[in-house]
Amino acid sequence: MKVILVCDGLFPLQIGGMQKHSTLLARYLLRAGVELTLVHPHSDDEVQPLFAEEVAQPRLIAVPWPSSLPFPGHYLWKNYRYSALVREALIQSGQQPAPVYVQGFSGWKLISEPMPDFPVLLNFHGLEMFQRLQGTRNRLQAAMLRQPARNLMREAAGVVSLGGKLADIIRREAPNARIFTLPVGIEASWCETPFRPSTENRNFLFVGRYEWRKGIALLQEVIPRVLAVSPEANFRFIGDIPAHLQHKDARVRYEGPLRDEKLIKELYAASDVLLCPSWSEGMPTVIHEAMASCLAVIASDVGGVAEQVDDSNGFLMQPGDAIALEAAILACCRSEAGNLDQLRQRSREKVQQFFWPRVAQLTLEALRAPEFLQR
Repeated sequence: MKVILVCDGLFPLQIGGMQKHSTLLARYLLRAGVELTLVHPHSDDEVQPLFAEEVAQPRLIAVPWPSSLPFPGHYLWKNYRYSALVREALIQSGQQPAPVYVQGFSGWKLISEPMPDFPVLLNFHGLEMFQRLQGTRNRLQAAMLRQPARNLMREAAGVVSLGGKLADIIRREAPNARIFTLPVGIEASWCETPFRPSTENRNFLFVGRYEWRKGIALLQEVIPRVLAVSPEANFRFIGDIPAHLQHKDARVRYEGPLRDEKLIKELYAASDVLLCPSWSEGMPTVIHEAMASCLAVIASDVGGVAEQVDDSNGFLMQPGDAIALEAAILACCRSEAGNLDQLRQRSREKVQQFFWPRVAQLTLEALRAPEFLQR
């Protein structure tokens, strides 16, 4: 089967959940026997090593991002220009008709000006522009994104929902959209780390970029209160947390942004509980990674998170609820080691439904579906 994957970046050349999803989706489509064309914004020399170990190789089409001075709406404009360049590159390359899997706005022109026999399956991942927002700037940015996103979901041949609350958003904003539920995947190799029983200490981990929607401000508020009553609690952050926001306490450590997967796995393995108090999300890869590494999870019930976390492997809370976040952390601190370990072991069992070979097959079934191809 021929498939075209259009993305806005590939991990680790660009850090982000959507970029990691693009790299792994490409890899496992190749392993499933797909004749893959990969449209990307990097140089081919940078991308080729990412697939060096694969028996089959993707056809690469490099489309550099257009340059632009910052101005209100420049993100949207650059995406539109990039999508126009993508469409032109596919035409110029002589690409044969095939289903197209599009990440975010990178296929804007392929949807608004469709090419015959190139049906588009659109994945906006977290649909954050339609989720709860905080701050005037973020609300204005989301307001600019909503109508273009709404139009594209209505016009695409199919729209991906990662699950949970995201399908409800799609139905509300694009009532006639053909929805395909396709979760984010995780590689089975993440489950190879031996289980480490809990000790008297309770080790909490946060993994993510420094941005408002990740709920870091909420953690900054809660951590001092937890440390005051729970000396056994330890917190670790992986991400670009500014120095002026870092707690000056030996029990709170900041590792900075990391790209080395081996080191990241070691930090997961040394932890007991992942903290993901986001205001909005899709289906966070970091939760998959934590579950595979035998961590319990404390997370906000946003996006597709409820597909990953329930009371069998952690705690769900409403976004922005500092009291619930503190209570969940203290519950983990005060829990018997055996009870916490049951949550942690259930995480590893639960994550197996998201292994990449299965997700790749579900994706191919969607791309072959008559209701998609004939839309």
